[in-house]
Amino acid sequence: MMLRRVRFGAVLVAVVLALTGFSSKKHGHSSGGGGCSSSKSRTTHHDYDDDDDYSSSSSTGGGSYTDTPTPTPTATASEEPVATVVTCVQKAKGKRRAVTTATVKVVAEGGYEYRVRLVFRSGTGTVVDSGTGTLHVGYSEDSGTLKLPMDSPAKVSRVVRCEVESVERVG
Repeated sequence: MMLRRVRFGAVLVAVVLALTGFSSKKHGHSSGGGGCSSSKSRTTHHDYDDDDDYSSSSSTGGGSYTDTPTPTPTATASEEPVATVVTCVQKAKGKRRAVTTATVKVVAEGGYEYRVRLVFRSGTGTVVDSGTGTLHVGYSEDSGTLKLPMDSPAKVSRVVRCEVESVERVG
């Protein structure tokens, strides 16, 4: 059993390294760093010398590091916020209790607060109930989720679907 785990671990490491483009073949007098997972690495090789007689000058191996993260795509100021229902409310069924809170995902520009209004509709399309809530989307984010409870949870048995009625930036 232990040998099986070790073998599985070795295969897993090999697969991860292969998928990330890891290469240990870069060494010597090159401008790229060895073991780099970069797919854009250039190496110039002239008169390869394998006896490793290094000079007193120092060199830094390829690549650069920045502590500033690459920003993820976010909604711009000109784009309207978009809210979609992730989960709707559910009436009680068997031993399962009723769920009277819906979950909504808001995709919007980070750094602002958004108000979402959700309506709970019956099978005929009439509004049974509604719920309103606010969500702050962080500066480094482009979305967030919001739990919206029904204003009148006793009406959950009449609800068939949930619809976002409005989403607006409020601050």
